Amino acid sequence: MQLVEGDEIQIIFHITTAANWKIAGTEGTYRAPTFDVEGFIHCSTREQVIQVANARFRGQSGFVLLVIDAERVSAEIIFENLEGGEQLFPHIYGGLNIDAVVSVAEFEPGAHGYFALPPELPDAGQGGGESGPSDEGYDPNEEARHSDFEKGV
Repeated sequence: MQLVEGDEIQIIFHITTAANWKIAGTEGTYRAPTFDVEGFIHCSTREQVIQVANARFRGQSGFVLLVIDAERVSAEIIFENLEGGEQLFPHIYGGLNIDAVVSVAEFEPGAHGYFALPPELPDAGQGGGESGPSDEGYDPNEEARHSDFEKGV
C-alpha cells in the first residue's frame, strides 16, 4: 500500500450497498460496481464522506459505510481529483482486501434524505464531519452547496 498524499490519514471510507458488501464477504475482495469501467474504488476521508453521500446518494437507501484502515490495503491508494475540482480523494487502484475493513456501519439517510456520520464510527483522531442521527443538521438549502461539490468527487 502506498499513500501518495497525506500519510497521516489512516482511515478512509467507502459507501456501498449492503448487497455488494455481502458479495465481497464471500469472495474475500471487494470491487465497486464501477471498478471495471474506472479502474479504482472511490473513497473519501472523514471530512469528505458526508458531502459525497449527500451529493451522490441523497434520498437513496440500502447503504453501508466501510471504514478502511488505509495501511492494511494491499492495492495502491492515490489521492487525486479526476473531475476538475480542488479536493483530493483517496482512490484504491485494485480490489479492496476485506481484512482492511475495520468496521461496517449501516448508512441510511434521515427523513429528509440527507446523511450524517453514524455515531458508532471509530474515532480516528481526524475530527471533522457531522455525526449523529441522520436528520441532525438538515438544511433545505443544502442542494445548492452540493451541486458545487459534485465536480470534485
